[in-house]
Amino acid sequence: DVIIAKLAMAMRPVLEESADLGITMEVIEKKAVEIEELLERDFASNPHAHKTKFLQLLRNLRDENNSQLRLRVAVGHLECSE
Repeated sequence: DVIIAKLAMAMRPVLEESADLGITMEVIEKKAVEIEELLERDFASNPHAHKTKFLQLLRNLRDENNSQLRLRVAVGHLECSE
């Protein structure tokens, strides 16, 4: 799925930024799947809102100044539903 791949790639910098935490690409991919499942659940009846929320999340995760956000999402300290 394209959305899952893009979310995982946006969180990929966590692997380098926090190498000492032992976060793997598998962990990041599972989190991306979880995010997409929640987007599908919450916006199934509104594709436009789904796309808008996805793009908002992607932009925030890709932002170079949001390393703490990426880390908190990847390790589960920030729940996807928040």
